[in-house]
Amino acid sequence: MVPNQGFGGTLWMIFRFTLLASGSGENDRNFKMCGTWRHGNGKLTLAHDLKRGCGKITISANESSLSIHGQITAQCQNSSVIELGPSPKARERPFCMYWEPLLDHLWVEVNGKNHTLCWSSGLQGNCCTDLSQGKKYGIAMIEETVMRSKVLGNVVLPCAMSTVVEMEEGFQGYNITLPAPRGVPPQRIPSVHLPSYLKPRGKKKVKVVCTYFKNSTLFQANHHVIRILEDVVGITVENEIITNLTEPIRIGFHHSVIPQLEPRPVRHLEALTVITSIGCAASTLSCVVIMIFLNKQRRGMNPSTAVHRGLAMALFLLSFLFFLTGIVANVGGNKACWVFGAALHYALLSSFSWMSIEGLHTFWLVYVVFSPSPSPYVWNLVGFGLPAIPVIVLLAIGKVYGVKEVVSSDDVDNPFLMCWMDVSPDSVGLLAHYFINLTFLAVVVVSGLIMLFLVQRKIQNRDEWRKNKVAFISIWGLSCLFGTSWGLEFLDFGHLSVFILFLFCILNSLQGFFLMLRFYILDRMRKQSGSSLDGSSSTASSTRQHMLQS
Repeated sequence: MVPNQGFGGTLWMIFRFTLLASGSGENDRNFKMCGTWRHGNGKLTLAHDLKRGCGKITISANESSLSIHGQITAQCQNSSVIELGPSPKARERPFCMYWEPLLDHLWVEVNGKNHTLCWSSGLQGNCCTDLSQGKKYGIAMIEETVMRSKVLGNVVLPCAMSTVVEMEEGFQGYNITLPAPRGVPPQRIPSVHLPSYLKPRGKKKVKVVCTYFKNSTLFQANHHVIRILEDVVGITVENEIITNLTEPIRIGFHHSVIPQLEPRPVRHLEALTVITSIGCAASTLSCVVIMIFLNKQRRGMNPSTAVHRGLAMALFLLSFLFFLTGIVANVGGNKACWVFGAALHYALLSSFSWMSIEGLHTFWLVYVVFSPSPSPYVWNLVGFGLPAIPVIVLLAIGKVYGVKEVVSSDDVDNPFLMCWMDVSPDSVGLLAHYFINLTFLAVVVVSGLIMLFLVQRKIQNRDEWRKNKVAFISIWGLSCLFGTSWGLEFLDFGHLSVFILFLFCILNSLQGFFLMLRFYILDRMRKQSGSSLDGSSSTASSTRQHMLQS
């Protein structure tokens, strides 16, 4: 409101209140707008020009006229001028514009008097509003409007599907099947059971509105910890706040067997990133040391060397690529990550394969004493060849590997970038993650735990085993070989989630380092006891002892 000095002190103003529409035409709308109109001394009028549409509305005023025009209504088309009478002594008047989009009802209050510009014509098929939880917006407005519309039964709107039930005296409960939107199978629609206790005592008739919102994205905050799977149902009882029901309201939802979950924001992401980077760097160097150590030993006919070397090579590749993944994602983008993400995926699957091979090889030497172990060629084919098959298939499918964002709960606007699979809902990458990655991981963890149990049962009565130091080193070392620490992935939930996440990153990023430490400690122990690293392969007993301490 600005005074115009050219009119000899007469106050006038022009202001605009514009509601802009997005490409879909479904936008936030202010349902109440108030202001003060500063006018002149002459006759005053209210001019309006309203048309159908979901565009914008403009309010302007000068010294003699208050004007409202725009495209915001569903059915109403009205253009006229309303006489407001002569100007009072006070040269300003308060006014408010009210709009109920679901009823297509628009009116203006000027100086305490209502002027209806669009009369309500019942519930409309157009919904120019996003849904929010404010009292005068979205969800609450839809339910209140449906309640006041005096309609019973199903009410279909583009933004919601509602069912209105009138609870009368003797109400014994009611089962509701909500109306199905176009393209949604009826068997996928939520079901609602209203108990008899829902009807307030002392009232003869009470309405209850059940509203079904198929588009759950309207309620989902960006990067929220909890993700809405699919459907949203709202229940409102006329003029009542319901609490402490003896029998609960039951709502049945139908969703996918595998819920399509968005990755949640990660707490302490910066600390976890630093820990993982340091661990991967240490493991990369440790795996190089292990390979040099194994190559320098005169192992001759010892079949364990090839298996240990294969695991060291796979862990080296995994640690090295994971250490560089953030740099490649930030510098190279999707084009570089298409190749780098596939390589990282291959390294992970190869590491899982070699961990399983370590368990199988140990089982072979401990239990299958009279049969020779498979040749190193077979182990290499399984450890390095088998993981390449799913990776090649996913590369052929395309749009699986690329830049992945890991969002921090402390700063959602600056996610950590890495090269990995696209695991967004309805993507091939998500399906591959469940049926390839988790399958490989489950095989590793289960086989590793089984082997630890079998080996412990086999040699627990030996004199060497009764020495605490040897027992601890053996179990700890075999755990490194079998990759059982990766099973922490399945425990990442509940109140211990943060602790499990830190433990997972520390143990698995340092797996190569722990493996090197194991070789060093056991080699030192054997030298002190006067035994050679190779051991003797002349008897099954010496072979079994070698596998536990090499």
